[in-house]
Amino acid sequence: MSAVVDDRPRADVAVPRFPDITVVRAGIREADKAVALRYYGWPADLIAAGIMSADRLEPDRKHHRDARGELVTVTRYWRQKDDGQPHRYCQVMRVAQAAALGEFPGAREAIEACERYEVWLEAVRNPRPEPRPALLRLVIDNTRSEARS
Repeated sequence: MSAVVDDRPRADVAVPRFPDITVVRAGIREADKAVALRYYGWPADLIAAGIMSADRLEPDRKHHRDARGELVTVTRYWRQKDDGQPHRYCQVMRVAQAAALGEFPGAREAIEACERYEVWLEAVRNPRPEPRPALLRLVIDNTRSEARS
């Protein structure tokens, strides 16, 4: 693999103090500069981190609105843990207003990671041409013929 691909930064980050939860910036709503965040983790960890409440992670709840009126989407699926048994795993998508980013664990870190990833991706898509080394040109003028005495 090329060196550019090998140093690819991650677009997601672990939530501080909760290494089993990852968060990624999923997009930006241009109208009000709100940031969509997608959290991935085990239900118990999501509850402990304050990302979701237990009643919001119930199997019959897929879409709901949070206290600010923003849509929250929960997707559940099965995933195997270290014990070899399948357990519920969740993807939670939340929207954070710029003023409220501090309320969302790992939000600022996820935004920074996504920005680093986008810079890297732009460099991969549009690589700058390598500067060519300056070449010394030697021009010999053979058109003059001076008579030597």
